[in-house]
Amino acid sequence: MVFDYSHGVSLDLSKDKLEDELKRQGLAVHVPSTTGFGIGYRFSRFLNLRIETKWHRFEMYDDGKPQTRDNQITAYNTFTPGLGLYGRWFPFRKSGDLARHTMIAPSVRYCPNVSNSLPGGTFTDTNTVTGKAETLKPLNNGAQNTPRVVNISIGFRLAASWAIMHIPHLPVQSTC
Repeated sequence: MVFDYSHGVSLDLSKDKLEDELKRQGLAVHVPSTTGFGIGYRFSRFLNLRIETKWHRFEMYDDGKPQTRDNQITAYNTFTPGLGLYGRWFPFRKSGDLARHTMIAPSVRYCPNVSNSLPGGTFTDTNTVTGKAETLKPLNNGAQNTPRVVNISIGFRLAASWAIMHIPHLPVQSTC
């Protein structure tokens, strides 16, 4: 059995990661937070499959302008349940020091949007680049606005037994 918690902060989607429609409108996308939980099955110590739920916060701005509340075009949340296949590799596992807990975790996930916080599911505003009323739809969290995510994470494993044995113990002094 595998349990997972993930959290990302302050992610900016670069222009090459945005779909053509957002580029045409001259928009910048900021993801201040993304968080989620997962549960799954471990096939081996290197491979597991998880069912996940994730919440994402998206903020839209005109590209090139400071990302402040006054310049924010809209902000919304999305909810994405999905499925993820995760690898797990400890390149220094035979090391005798802390480096043995370093982990590289490639993943392939499919997480479609099933709900969002935009009233009516879209947002319409007069775009400053096109000068027209443009309707924005909620973004998916994958590349090129798809539900497909390919990622490589680098992390550090904290084993409960290791943490308990290696916490420094301070001498206790009592005064009477």
